Amino acid sequence: MKITKEIEYRLLNHKSRLETIIRDYSLKLEEIDQEMDKGGETGLGLRSTYERFLGIKNAYQDSLNSLYQEFPSLNSKDKSPIRDYGDNSPQSPYPI
Repeated sequence: MKITKEIEYRLLNHKSRLETIIRDYSLKLEEIDQEMDKGGETGLGLRSTYERFLGIKNAYQDSLNSLYQEFPSLNSKDKSPIRDYGDNSPQSPYPI
């Protein structure tokens, strides 16, 4: 499949959204973990919420890992394009 600039742009946006969701769930998990450490009824009741959020975060992480497996260059820190478009463009017009 030929990777067009539009497809690359969509992949990078998708990657960014996944990373944001994973980061947000990680922060929420830390908050819940701190509340559980306090103990009491509230802490005990949060266990199922924690497990549910952890499952959701892990599902998004699996999706991101699959994206990296399919398009390894998305995982790199450089600003090079995913593929050579054949139009002699030095880089993608869409920043990472």
